[in-house]
Amino acid sequence: MMTSEQYFNKGVKALDSPHVGHVVRETDDKIVALRHYDYRFDIPKSKMVTAGRNVIVGIDFPELLKY
Repeated sequence: MMTSEQYFNKGVKALDSPHVGHVVRETDDKIVALRHYDYRFDIPKSKMVTAGRNVIVGIDFPELLKY
């Protein structure tokens, strides 16, 4: 089970993008990442590939725009 806010303030990267944004909120099933110019992404945790210093999502940036 994941603890609350374990991804808070981590960088988010997509497969083809070195920087998508930063995690500002976490729920049981998604992370919310913000990027400059008012981009907001509600990314399902099921799309996450790994998390260390950064959260890596297993999709390309254009697909991430759906979230």
